[in-house]
Amino acid sequence: DKTIEKQIGSLSQLGKENAKQGKIIQQTTEELAMEKMERENKEAQLKVMEQEKAIQDLQLQRKQKQNSIYVLLIILFMVITVTVIIMFLNNKRFSKKLAEQNVLLAIEKKRSDDLLLNILPQELAEELKMNGQSEARSHEAVTIMFTDFVDFTRLSEQMSPRNLVHEIDYCFKAFDQIIAKYGIEKIK
Repeated sequence: DKTIEKQIGSLSQLGKENAKQGKIIQQTTEELAMEKMERENKEAQLKVMEQEKAIQDLQLQRKQKQNSIYVLLIILFMVITVTVIIMFLNNKRFSKKLAEQNVLLAIEKKRSDDLLLNILPQELAEELKMNGQSEARSHEAVTIMFTDFVDFTRLSEQMSPRNLVHEIDYCFKAFDQIIAKYGIEKIK
């Protein structure tokens, strides 16, 4: 019996040791499972952090693109504004030059008209300006007068050009006054 008791005691001891080892194994398995879960948790947290960083990077890139677009729009707006200002200033300068040219043109037209009226009667001058030509007219009575300066060639050789022009101008003005006084048309 003692042997059996010893064997039972040994078995009981073995059972206790097995139970202790089972507990140790169970505890170790639980610890390993816990460590595995912690590691998986850390890996999951790391993946979440990486995804959050990727999202932040994408948001940063998007913001940078938006900022680039804003900068480009501002530059484009500035270029358009400067172009419009330059065009306005050029248009203003062009308008001023055009106005000056119109004034000069009006002065030259007045000179041309005065010269034409000095050579032709007003009615003929107007007809020439309107049509570029004039129609022949008939008159029942016409007097034609030809004038000449006596010894003009000899006098012109003896006078200075300035005095000669002054003398001719004096004569023509006097002749124009006589014609105006009697309502005569002159054709030079």
